[in-house]
Amino acid sequence: TVCLRTLNPYVEVLESIFIYPLKIFAMILKTKKSKEVAIIIASKGPSRYLSEILDKLDKVCPAHIKYKVYLVSCGDSELENTEKVVNIRDSGSGSCNAYNLGVKSSYEDYVFIMTAYTIPDDNLFTMVEFLDSLEHKICSFSYDTVPYTPVYSPRCPILRWPAAHRSFIDTTLGGVIFNEFFKHHFMDNWLSVWLSLSGKPCIVGNARLISKPHITAFSHDSFDEDVFKQLMDKFSENSCYNNMNIV
Repeated sequence: TVCLRTLNPYVEVLESIFIYPLKIFAMILKTKKSKEVAIIIASKGPSRYLSEILDKLDKVCPAHIKYKVYLVSCGDSELENTEKVVNIRDSGSGSCNAYNLGVKSSYEDYVFIMTAYTIPDDNLFTMVEFLDSLEHKICSFSYDTVPYTPVYSPRCPILRWPAAHRSFIDTTLGGVIFNEFFKHHFMDNWLSVWLSLSGKPCIVGNARLISKPHITAFSHDSFDEDVFKQLMDKFSENSCYNNMNIV
């Protein structure tokens, strides 16, 4: 008993130096929830860049983030379903439907829009913290040359490859990332213009996607531009992003 009483002050000192900080650190780790990211990739057919994209995602993903790739393709899948890859078959009606299908098929809190020809930069997942810092939780990955919307529309940067929080997609955009009237092009233009007209900024973040050479389809451009113009004409202060009545 005498020995324990003698050692007790030293035990308390040792606990304060070593044990208590470890307990606090353990509590912080326990309460820090992993961030979950859905990466939506639309692919018309086989892509020579997919393996490079997946390798890069694994390489740059930090430990506190979990991601899953939703590969939406109108052709036969070139990848097997794994813990990190989900294959989704699309009807081939255009990339707009493919991306929205990917959004609706996923559940993660953060949604990144990519293509089968965009290679992520090392800082890709910093977009999670960047989105958390925004009042309106949507922005775009950066790219070499930021294009602007057409001269006949409100001029703002085009959110070509959007990243958004799930809550923003569900509550503000009606559960889709692109307006469902579109087929392939101008849908990112409308996302940017609608945000601008609604008083929300069009922000391009620092995380970058590197575009590789690819073939772009222009067959739906006339239809999509007409939809874009109609949506602008019918916009009002209370217009819903995805539920505007046009012909």
